[in-house]
Amino acid sequence: MRHIIIIDDNPNDRLLATRALKKDMPELKITEIPNQQTFKAVMKQGGFDLVITDYQLRWATGLDILREVKRTHKDVPVIMFTDTGTEEVAVEGLKAGLEDYVLKSHKHFARLPTSVRLALERAEQRKLAAETEKKYKNLFERTPVGLFRTTPDGRILDANPRFVEIVGYSSKEELLRTNMVDHYEDPSERERWKEALERKGTLLNYRYKFRHRDGKIIWVESSTYAHFDENGKIAYYEGSVQDITARIEAEAELRLLATAISQAEESVVITDTNAQIQYVNPAFERITGYSREEVLGENPRLLKSGRQDEAFYKELWDTLTQGRPWKGSFVNKKKDGTLYEEEATISPVMNSNGEITHYVAVKRDVTAERRLERQLRQAQKMEAIGTLAGGIAHDFNNILSAIMGYTELALMDARKGSTISNNMKQVLHAATRARDLVKQILAFSRQSEEERRPLRVQPIFKEAIKMLRSSLPATIDIKQHIDPETGLIMGDPTQVHQVLMNLCTNAAHAMREKGGILEIRLENTHVDDSFAKAHPGLQPGPYVRLTVSDTGCGMSREVLERLFDPYFTTKEKGEGTGLGLAVVSGIVQSYGGAITVYSTPGQGSTFHVYFPMLEEEKPAKEEKEATFEPLPTGTERILFVDDEKVLVEIGSQMLEILGYKVTHRTSPLEALELFKAKPQAFDLVITDMTMPQMTGDELAQRLLEIRPDLPIVLCTGFSERITRQGAKAIGIREFLMKPLVMKDLAVTIRKALERE
Repeated sequence: MRHIIIIDDNPNDRLLATRALKKDMPELKITEIPNQQTFKAVMKQGGFDLVITDYQLRWATGLDILREVKRTHKDVPVIMFTDTGTEEVAVEGLKAGLEDYVLKSHKHFARLPTSVRLALERAEQRKLAAETEKKYKNLFERTPVGLFRTTPDGRILDANPRFVEIVGYSSKEELLRTNMVDHYEDPSERERWKEALERKGTLLNYRYKFRHRDGKIIWVESSTYAHFDENGKIAYYEGSVQDITARIEAEAELRLLATAISQAEESVVITDTNAQIQYVNPAFERITGYSREEVLGENPRLLKSGRQDEAFYKELWDTLTQGRPWKGSFVNKKKDGTLYEEEATISPVMNSNGEITHYVAVKRDVTAERRLERQLRQAQKMEAIGTLAGGIAHDFNNILSAIMGYTELALMDARKGSTISNNMKQVLHAATRARDLVKQILAFSRQSEEERRPLRVQPIFKEAIKMLRSSLPATIDIKQHIDPETGLIMGDPTQVHQVLMNLCTNAAHAMREKGGILEIRLENTHVDDSFAKAHPGLQPGPYVRLTVSDTGCGMSREVLERLFDPYFTTKEKGEGTGLGLAVVSGIVQSYGGAITVYSTPGQGSTFHVYFPMLEEEKPAKEEKEATFEPLPTGTERILFVDDEKVLVEIGSQMLEILGYKVTHRTSPLEALELFKAKPQAFDLVITDMTMPQMTGDELAQRLLEIRPDLPIVLCTGFSERITRQGAKAIGIREFLMKPLVMKDLAVTIRKALERE
C-alpha cells in the first residue's frame, strides 16, 4: 500500500485533494498534515512514498517543504499543489527537485491523481535503476575477474579492484593515471589487439603478455567489446582480463610431463578403479607388442603369464585398495607369447576428497638385467668354489701324493695277482679318482693347468659318441650331425671330451625312464652384437657351436636358475656329485665361450655351447697312439726339497728305485745353504712350490743366480702365484702337478735333464 501525505493548512483543500485521490486510487493511504508540528512528527517517523504540499502555508512555503523533504527523504517525490504560486516558483521548484506543479482548481483537482500516479511510477523506476546500478557496482567491484574501460587511445577510464591487483597497483586512482599501452610487454601487441578489435567489434579469449608494475611478465587472457557512438565511431573499449600465468605454466608442465611419459623407457599404464586400461604410453606398446587401440578398455590381466598365483594378486590389490602404493616384480607375457620380467610401482590416484579414482603403474623391463644378475651370481658362486678349491687343493694333493706314492711302492713289492696286489690297485684307482675330482674342481674355477693347442674337435666328439652308444640303454636313440668343415678351436682334448660327456650323461639321465632321442650337433656359427651383449664373455665373431638336445623330462625355471651351481643336482643320492655342469661351465668360460640352455617341463632340454673359432687354422699335432714303455731311469744326483716329510720319504724312495742318488731337505733355507756350499754336487733340483720361509719359485731363482744352467723341476698341487708359463719364464725347466705318480716323475726328470 502506497502512503501519501498532504500538507495544507486549508482543510477544504485537503478534503478535496483526498477525495480526488481516493476516487481514482482507493488503495492509497493518505495522511493530512495541517500544521508544522504534525509535519515534523511525520518527517521524523518516515514511511511515506509521496508528498503533496501547498505553496503558501502560514508557517512555511512549499519550497521550504520541498527542501526539507529532499534533505531527509531524498528519494520521495514532491508535488506542489497551489493556487498562489507563479511561474517563477514552479521553475525554481523543478530545479530543486520538484516532481510536478499542479494548480488548484476543479479542473486541476481531477488532474492530481494522474500526476501522483506518474510521480510514483517515476520514483519506482528511479529506485529500480538505483538498485540495478548498486548491484552492477557491487558486481564490478567484487568480481574475481579484472574489468576495465578505456578510450580508443588506451587511456584507462575505469577499472575494478581485481584489475588494479593484476597489474600490481595499490589504488585505482594511481592506475587511472597510466595508459593501457604501458602495461603490454610488447607495445606492438596492443596494435594487433586493437586492429583485430576494430575489425570484429568483439575479441574473445585473446592471450598476450602483460607487464606487472614490479617488472615481472605475466600471461593474461582478455575478452573485449568495442562500444560505438551514434556516428559509428568507437567511443570506448570495455572488457575483462584474467591472470592465466599459473595456467600457462601448468599447461607447459603438463606438456612436458606428457612428452616425458611418451618418451620414457618405462611403460606407463593408467587404469580406472575397475582395472580397465585408460592410457598406455609408447614404451608399453614397444615392450608388450600390443598397440594402444588393442588394450584401451581391457584389463591388464591380458599380460598374465601364470607365473604369479592368486595370493600374489590378492596381496597387490589389498595394498592398492587401502590407498598405499605397491612395489614388486612380475613375469608377464607379451603379445607373441614371449615371457619377460618387469619391476613395477603401482600407485592409487586420489581426488581432493581422498577417493581413489585411478591407478597408475610405472613398469620397467628388467629381463636383460635379471639375466645378467643370474649370470653374475653364477660367476660369484664359481669364484667362491674356486677360492675353496684353491684352499684345499694344495693340502689335499699332498695327502693324495702320500696315498698314491706309498701305494705304488707297495705294489712293486707285492706279488702280482695276490690279494694284496689287487687291493693296492683298488686303493690306487680310488686315489686316481680323487685326483681327477680335484682337477674337475680346479677346472671350473679356472685354476687348473691345462695344455691348450689348436684343436679339431670332430674326431674327439665322434670317439665320445661311440663310447656313449655302448653305455646308454637301447631306449635312447642317438642322432648326430657333425659338420666335417667345423673350424678349429684352442682347447685341451681332455676338457673338450669332458664337456660333451657331461652334457650327454645329463641328457641321458633325463630320458632314462621313457627313453627318447639324444641329438648332438656340431657346426660353425657367427655371434652378432646383440647376442654377444646378452651373454657376458662373448665377443662378436665366428664360433664352433655344440648343441646337445634331448626329449626328456625338461626342467622348471627354478632348476634352470641353479643349473650350473656347484654341487646342485636333481639326481638321487649316489647318482651324481652336482659338479658335472659346473665343470662344463667353468671350462667353456675359461675358453672365452658361453653356454645357453632352453628347457620346458615335459618337453626336453637343449644346450648350446659356443667355442671361439681360431681365425687362422693351424694344423693340430697328430696324437700318437699310446703304447707301453718302461719307465726311464738314471744315475744323476738329485736334490729333493719339500716341507712335507712324508712326501720327501716317498719321493726319495721313488727316485732311488729309478736309479738316482737323492739328497733331500724339508727346509728351503737349508737346501739353499747346502747348494751354496756345493753348487756342482747336484745335477737336478726338484722343489715343492708352497713351503714356509721361501716358496719354490723364489728358491729356484736363488739357485739359478748361483748356477744358471741348473735343471729345476717345480712341483705344485695348486698355486695362484705361478703357472707353467711363469715357471719357464724364470728358468725352471719343467712343471709337475701333484699328486706325484712315478711314471710322470720319471718322464719329467729325463725331459729336464736332456734339455739343453
